[in-house]
Amino acid sequence: MRDLTVRIVVEARLVRDEYGNIWTNDAEDAAFFRRYIGAFRHVEVVARVANGAAAGRRVDAHPDVSVVPLPSVHSPRTVLALGAYVRSIRRVVQGGDAWILRPPGAVALSIWPFLKRSNKPFGVEVVGDPTSGWRWSASHSPALALLRRPMVRSMREAVGRASVTSYVTTQSLQREYPCGGWSTSYSSIDVGRLEMARQVGQRRLGSRAPIACEGPTTPLQMLLVGQMSRPFKGIDIAIRCVRKLQGLVTLQVVGDGALRGDYERMAAREQVRHLVRFHGRLSFEQLLRHLEAVDIFILPSRREGLPRALLEAMAAGLPCVATDVGGTRELLPDDWVVPVGAVEDLADRVSRMGGSVARRRSIGERNARVIDGLMASWANDPRGQFLRRLAAACR
Repeated sequence: MRDLTVRIVVEARLVRDEYGNIWTNDAEDAAFFRRYIGAFRHVEVVARVANGAAAGRRVDAHPDVSVVPLPSVHSPRTVLALGAYVRSIRRVVQGGDAWILRPPGAVALSIWPFLKRSNKPFGVEVVGDPTSGWRWSASHSPALALLRRPMVRSMREAVGRASVTSYVTTQSLQREYPCGGWSTSYSSIDVGRLEMARQVGQRRLGSRAPIACEGPTTPLQMLLVGQMSRPFKGIDIAIRCVRKLQGLVTLQVVGDGALRGDYERMAAREQVRHLVRFHGRLSFEQLLRHLEAVDIFILPSRREGLPRALLEAMAAGLPCVATDVGGTRELLPDDWVVPVGAVEDLADRVSRMGGSVARRRSIGERNARVIDGLMASWANDPRGQFLRRLAAACR
């Protein structure tokens, strides 16, 4: 192994505790970044970092994973902070033997203009599409809505000039952001989590008894998993769906974030608070118990790449309904994909599933087979190939 360092740009806002340890509430922790060690000896995570209390999981818990901090800028109105941010980027791009950008995101795409002038080899992991995700209706952020078109252009340029590119989809994102070099596709999901979810699916589908909803008078139990820091996951749409189907469904929501209180108040205004339960952030073991207990998984997102929560639900043998964003059409048949924001369509699909245990079981079996096929396609280590090719591009 050559003594090479790769710098990976992430969008998460990290926290530095009083002892200097770096923490995250997102999926990108030390275990996530260990996957990049092999072709590279060291991983340096480039992210916005602010001081605060320890919470979530450590990012720098592995001896070969460290963090290169950027100022934690929250608003383009803070001009002085933006000046410090730009100066920090200029300094940061001088380091590392190779870089990996993971767009879409403001951090990756703000680093790109400086990185391209450095002539360092870089790869791109395309994990989503700002075309839909940065619209005002999806982000509720004036800054992101304003920057959407220039950022799409920057993302296309970065992907077109990358030494290597990976996509979380097999077709959708490739059409929008064609690469200029070698490419592959894989998900950033932990395959071990999918294997555990498949065990749940085997138990669900191995039993011929109805799993949760046992008759026409028993409410259908729906599950939604998603963060609540921004309105991307469409939890408001799910609440309106419960109102539309009041008495026929209940909703379990797993996840947390700054908007949780808003959603709880919305459920009360819609007079369905007693039908919607907010569980907060759960361990994966706790989530597996919910995957085993509910009838249907819904994901009315406004922005996705290849949704990890949807993959896990499908692996667990659940019938699923999701919105037409990112790569969801690569996972689900057209009948179970609905337009973004379409409460009526979502309610219609849920109602159709609720009418037949046999239909739900058949759809769940089909979903589990799709995940089996995906896992088989990842067996040839596409991420390893991506990293080895990027390392070979280093002088």
